[in-house]
Amino acid sequence: MSQKFFENKKEITLLFKSLENSYDGILALDIDYKILYANSAIKKMFGLPLRDLIGSTAEIILTKNCLKQIKEKVLKNKTWEGEFCIKQKKGGDLFVWIKAALVKNKISSRILLLFHDINEW
Repeated sequence: MSQKFFENKKEITLLFKSLENSYDGILALDIDYKILYANSAIKKMFGLPLRDLIGSTAEIILTKNCLKQIKEKVLKNKTWEGEFCIKQKKGGDLFVWIKAALVKNKISSRILLLFHDINEW
């Protein structure tokens, strides 16, 4: 294998570790809101184990109406951001600033959501 392959593998590993250790919650969804990836901050924010997140719809966190609004905005504008109040499963409200982006390639489209806890602001 070439040196380039190993450099790319190291970069991908570093990128993945960066996502996992981010203070902000990160969700990757398919176009039908199925959760494909959730980082550890999402698990901590919402008190949900990874096994309950991956493969579930994002309705486990956001309402269907919120998801529909976000999807419409990112399909039209490629990005969107706004504030939401989310009811936590463990009780209480969590105020988050969400940034959403559409990620596309020739095969599929994904919606990337970044959740920033603004309760501390």
